[in-house]
This record gives sequence, C-alpha cells and structure tokens, in this order.
Amino acid sequence: MSGRAPRPGSKRAAVLDLLRRPGGAAAAELAAATGWSEATVRGFLSRDVRGRLALPLSAERPARGAPVRYRISS
Repeated sequence: MSGRAPRPGSKRAAVLDLLRRPGGAAAAELAAATGWSEATVRGFLSRDVRGRLALPLSAERPARGAPVRYRISS
C-alpha cells in the first residue's frame, strides 16, 4: 500500500472514497462498508491513511454525543 493507489473496488479504495466525501464518514460507516471492526478501521486510519499515505486526515465530533467523523482534508 505504501505510495501506491489502492486497487479499484478494494476495501481500502472504498474507505478512501468515503473519507473524501464532504461530510466524511464515521467509524461505524467505514466498518459497515468493509466488514472490519471499528478498532481495525481506526488502526487503518492511523497506520495507512496518516502514516503510509501521509494524507491530511481530520477527525471532528459534530455535536456532543455524536460519533466522530473522519475525512480527508483537501
């Protein structure tokens, strides 16, 4: 994955597509789209998106008690 674009149709490509939406995605949405656990999703965000790909990932909680929304900032 390091430095390469993910294969079209892969789970990694699906996650990156969801993160590029204007509103981003919550960990539960990413987990539902991939079949991964939420802990695996957060690990992927930290290790691959922020680390290996060095993409500008932001995390925001829109309201108290709402889930954290992750998105790739432009």
